[in-house]
Amino acid sequence: MPPGAGNRVFQLTDASVSPTRVVGRTEDGLPIEETIPQIKHEMFVDPAGNICPVLLRNGRAAGNSPAEERYEDLTRRELISSGWLPLNTCPYTSEYMRLTNSSTLLGEIPDGVKPCKGHPDGCEHLQPVIKARLAKTRAKWEEQQHDEKRAVRQAEMIAKASATAAADAVSSALDARKNLRAGKGE
Repeated sequence: MPPGAGNRVFQLTDASVSPTRVVGRTEDGLPIEETIPQIKHEMFVDPAGNICPVLLRNGRAAGNSPAEERYEDLTRRELISSGWLPLNTCPYTSEYMRLTNSSTLLGEIPDGVKPCKGHPDGCEHLQPVIKARLAKTRAKWEEQQHDEKRAVRQAEMIAKASATAAADAVSSALDARKNLRAGKGE
């Protein structure tokens, strides 16, 4: 409840909560929902290749105070300096030179490539970067899965060997006991 609300009850409406959208389904068929930011946000490509909405203002209502603009600049600077790319901007733009310490977001412009004005869904220069990041993330994930499977197989082999050794020890102990009872002691 909002501060100072007392014992009042508030009706939830579409305007009182952040709306969501279904972006996929789980293996069980349940919807995966994503909150749609209602304040100033921008779509970014993270270092793994995922496209994510990033809030650029830290308040519920958008304003244009100098503090909010500084927060927006700081957020953008931290993201870009750590490898995030604005989705709507060409990665070969010189717009963010002050943040990256290089001529463009991706470094030097390859020969024959001309920067474009970007596109809301990622320009022709950014799409291959997204695909390459996703492929690298997928390869890393598959390697981790392979390592986990190998570790499980090793654990199973150790457990099987331990069980066999334990069974042999029990069998030897039982044989020794039989021999002692039969008077064949050592």
